[in-house]
Amino acid sequence: MEFEIHPQPPFNFDLSLRYYARSRFEAVDTVHNGRYYRLFEAGGKTYPVEVRSSGSIDKPRLIARILKGSPGKKAQNVIVDYIKTVFRSDYKLNRFYDFCKNDNILSELSDKYYGLTNLQTVDLCEILVWAITGQQMSLGFAYKLKRRLVKKYGSKHYIDGRPVYTFPKPEALAEAKTSDLLKMQYSKNKADYIKGLASLVAGRKIELEKLREFDDNKVRELLLSIRGIGRWSCEYAMLRSLGRDDACPSGDAGLRRALAENYGLDKKSSEKEIENFMERFRPYRGMATYYLWFGLLENKRID
Repeated sequence: MEFEIHPQPPFNFDLSLRYYARSRFEAVDTVHNGRYYRLFEAGGKTYPVEVRSSGSIDKPRLIARILKGSPGKKAQNVIVDYIKTVFRSDYKLNRFYDFCKNDNILSELSDKYYGLTNLQTVDLCEILVWAITGQQMSLGFAYKLKRRLVKKYGSKHYIDGRPVYTFPKPEALAEAKTSDLLKMQYSKNKADYIKGLASLVAGRKIELEKLREFDDNKVRELLLSIRGIGRWSCEYAMLRSLGRDDACPSGDAGLRRALAENYGLDKKSSEKEIENFMERFRPYRGMATYYLWFGLLENKRID
């Protein structure tokens, strides 16, 4: 069963996929031979999906194929909507590129990475757990922790003989034993934060999906009220799951390094100094961050 999706041009599928191809430990959003694979849940069932490109940057065309199972029409629509969200198919990247013309560095980056799209994680709980996992540690080790987490609490499927996992449901994480998370090398604080967040979501004490309806300030207010979600995690989640172009993770070490390399900022600049510097990129502080990040990560694999 196949579906066609036509993202707004420009859209560079291969370039955008490099984000998920960074680490061999990525087990949820996987890339193999230039194709994207993920397990999507719809109608109470799990479907392995492959997405490939058959178009060009200026005439993008994605082919999504359900590899196993026969979902009904409603489930098909859910899966297609998920894929459209992941690849931001309605996003008008040229508006950001028009903005980039005002800054020499961003102008160079937008030319170099023409069509690069900030791929999204559909489930906000998932991205928040990932953000908590990655707080104050190397990205390589964070990927190892994530893989241990999904192997323990997600469900395992095979796609062409390769294992792919669903991200754990909040209910599973809420009931996880702290001792098991500690064995995975999560800190006690991070284990508590993940279990607490999952309990809030599983118990419907917070409805994360409703945040999509709120403005940036309201989203920040609600996310920052969750124990374990600080400013960096909040801004990161807004950028990577809510598509908020002006989210600004000013405490990010990678952003600090990128600004030092590209704009000559002091490598020891404070979060406040970086936040002040990033004001020049409103209302695209998040997109500017993403392109600066990509410049650091290009051609690097995080193991």
